[in-house]
Amino acid sequence: MELVMQQRSAFRNGLKDKRFDKTAKFDANNLHLFKVAVLLGYGDAKRTFSKIGEFWNNKQIQRDAFFETIAKKLQLLFTNNASDTWHEDLCENFCSELAQLGYNNVTYGQAQKVINMALKYLFCFDGAEKYKTVFDKCHMPLDSYTLSWYRKLPKPVDKNARIY
Repeated sequence: MELVMQQRSAFRNGLKDKRFDKTAKFDANNLHLFKVAVLLGYGDAKRTFSKIGEFWNNKQIQRDAFFETIAKKLQLLFTNNASDTWHEDLCENFCSELAQLGYNNVTYGQAQKVINMALKYLFCFDGAEKYKTVFDKCHMPLDSYTLSWYRKLPKPVDKNARIY
């Protein structure tokens, strides 16, 4: 457990985004945490969204409502019993919500990246281990930043030990 706490702390301390409160504790009822996680996940993926910046021009209210909707649906994973298809449903919902707003260029893979990264950010809050059953079902996003961070971690002495 100590290694998990060290890893979470190392990751949090490496984040430079001011929206991420490095001292906050995971709270499934705190919608703000979920909004921040989704926005950070979107920030990691938005470079792959064709002309998304132009799309959001003059649509701040719709943009805020969209991200709040996704955050609320993500929050439901932790406050309700999630179905077996929660990940697929959430990614498809991400795509359909954007399409309803008029952005039809989003792919399932892009939505998946946002959702997976949001879950990664949520996992990094202290107290997230309380929701192990939810996080065990997550799809771990592997990108160059995550791999670089992982390679720098001290390795467990026991070669068979799991690092999470």
